[in-house]
Order: sequence, then C-alpha cells, then structure tokens
Amino acid sequence: MQNRTTNIPQINFTDSAFSVLYDVVDDPYFLDRDARMIYQALRRRLRAIPFCDYLKRFLYRATEMTEPFREVPPETFRRVLAASFRETQTPVSFEPSTVRSSTLYKNWLTQKSVRREVVLLLGFGLKMDEEEVNEMLVKALRERTLDPDDPRELICWYCYRKQYSFLRYTAFMDLYRRARTVQDLPDTLTGEDRELMKYLLTARQKGDPARRAARLTESFNDLFSRARVTAAAILAALDEKRISPDDITEADLEKILCAAIPRDGNGNLSAAKKSMLFSLFEGKMPSRQRLGRVRKGAEAPDRFDLITLSFFNASQGGGERKARYAAFLEDTNALLDSCGLGPVYVANPYECFILMCVLSEDPLATYCDVWELSYTP
Repeated sequence: MQNRTTNIPQINFTDSAFSVLYDVVDDPYFLDRDARMIYQALRRRLRAIPFCDYLKRFLYRATEMTEPFREVPPETFRRVLAASFRETQTPVSFEPSTVRSSTLYKNWLTQKSVRREVVLLLGFGLKMDEEEVNEMLVKALRERTLDPDDPRELICWYCYRKQYSFLRYTAFMDLYRRARTVQDLPDTLTGEDRELMKYLLTARQKGDPARRAARLTESFNDLFSRARVTAAAILAALDEKRISPDDITEADLEKILCAAIPRDGNGNLSAAKKSMLFSLFEGKMPSRQRLGRVRKGAEAPDRFDLITLSFFNASQGGGERKARYAAFLEDTNALLDSCGLGPVYVANPYECFILMCVLSEDPLATYCDVWELSYTP
C-alpha cells in the first residue's frame, strides 16, 4: 500500500478515508496490534459523514466557492439552495405540503439523513444529471441507485439525463397515470419521450416484476448459503466433529461474528447502543434477529448485510493479505453493483473497518476483537 498525504481537502471524503486506511495498514506495528490500531482509528480519525455534508459539498463545487469548506456560513448554502429551486421552479415536496420551503432547506442542510424522495427533488432543484443523483443516493443515503423498475424513478432518471425540468417530470407522470395503453398517447409526444412512455405502459401491462429487489434478495440468500458452509467449517474445527451446513442457523452465525461481544443474563447480545462504535456504524450489527428477519422477508437486505456476509466468506480464504484484499473488493463490488448499490465505499466507517480487517493477518479474529474493544469501558 502507498502512503498518502494527510493534507487532504475537507471535501474529499474518499481520499481522507483512504489516508486513514493506509496509515493504519501500512504501519510497521499493524500486524501485531491490528485490532487496537483499527479501533483507535475508528474512534479518533473516522466519522460518519452526514447527508448534509454531501449536499453542502455539491453546492460548494457547483458554485465554485473558494473559501475553506468548513468556513462557509450555513446561510450561504441555504441561499444557493433556495435560489436554485426558485430558478428551476422545483417544489420542496412531491405532494402538497404546508411546510415552508425555508424550513425544509434549513433541515436538509443540517440533517444526518433524509428520505429518498428528497434526493429525487434535489436532482431537479439543483439541475443534477443522473450520475450525480445516483452518487448522492449511494454515498449519502447508502441506498440503491435509481430503480428502473420503479416508474417514478425511471421517469426521474430520464429527466435528469435530458436535463428536463420538474414540470416536464410531472407531465410524464400525469400521462402515465391517465394512459391505459400505448394508443392513448398523444401524437404530439414524439422521439425518445414517446419511447419512454411506450416502455412504461408496456411494462405495466405485462406486470413486469421488481427485478432489482429480487436480485438483492437472491444475492443475500446466496451469500447466506455460502456463509453456512463457512460457519460449518469453523465450528467443525472447534468441536472436532463434522457439521452439516444445513444445520447452521442465524444463531450460529451470530455466535461466530459476534463472539467477543458481551451477553446479558439471558444469553442475548448486549445492546448495540452500548458499543462505542454504535453511531459510527449506524447501529449495524450482524445479529441473529437481523439475519432472521431478512431471511423471512420481514425486512429487505441492505448493503451492510451483503458486505458483512461477503467479508465473512472471504475471511477464511487465506493467502497473502493484499491479494485477499483485491479479491474481496472485486467480488464484493461486482455483487453490490449488480444490486444497484454501488461499490464498497471507504468513506463509510463500517466499510473502511471491513477493509482494514481484510488486510489484517486474521480478518475474522480482528473483526471480533475490534467489536470487543468497543464494549470495553
């Protein structure tokens, strides 16, 4: 790994995170003190970047501000945001709302997270293209990119790509709701605009399934099946007896992944909020309850579920650590991209933590040790 300068501009979230990662894993003492060094980096040098910072960064770059990012007054960002929404005639909500726009602008510029529809509105209000909207969805919200199976999001994507206004978007949506068949489309609708509406109406008639949601569930189930094989091998080595992967449960995976996390008198994991990494990891923990709910379809899997299971399977691969790192990134990024979730993002503290563990001598042991340290008074 190459060392990078620590003099990173404040808006380069990815470079800043990579700087921390390289400083840790390239340290000559890393292999002997990996867990403690990772934990200290997480506590002292990494932070969960809130949505508001991504929004401010977009405004900062779009208007070519020159003063230091952290010194720009909040009111400056609010004025830029308000002016752009006025210019583009974009409302602050898809549905009628009594909330004042000035209040929502202020909220968006201070909130840790927002609803997905806010980013869709920002796409129109700030004249974003489809790639900029996708980047905001993936990096700022940790969600999937624009979903082509969702009529509203497909229309949004098309409008961003063509740089159409919000008014044009509403016209497409109104037409989609009114028209029953392709024959109902007006003759004045031509070219790519007409092809878009034909595609949407045809898909509605066919009842096309939500392919991306199905792909996400399929990917989780595949990873879980592989994790059962991995867990069976680990438990067999510990108990010195053969265990069938079919017998592995969510509780068994929790037992391995959360081996060092304290438990209460009933044998349950200590509350995630007791971990010093709770806010940094956004409350994520690979518990049997979470895995069970996803497997039963009560909750949809997310990028954290996929990354954790992918890491677990890769952790037992052995081999030279840099080769393991490259293989893990290649496999996991391909999986995430196929689900519309974007590649592993080092500026997210949990994902940076996973990458540092992959580069340690014993990834799974390091992972567990860091969790243990986070519960230490």
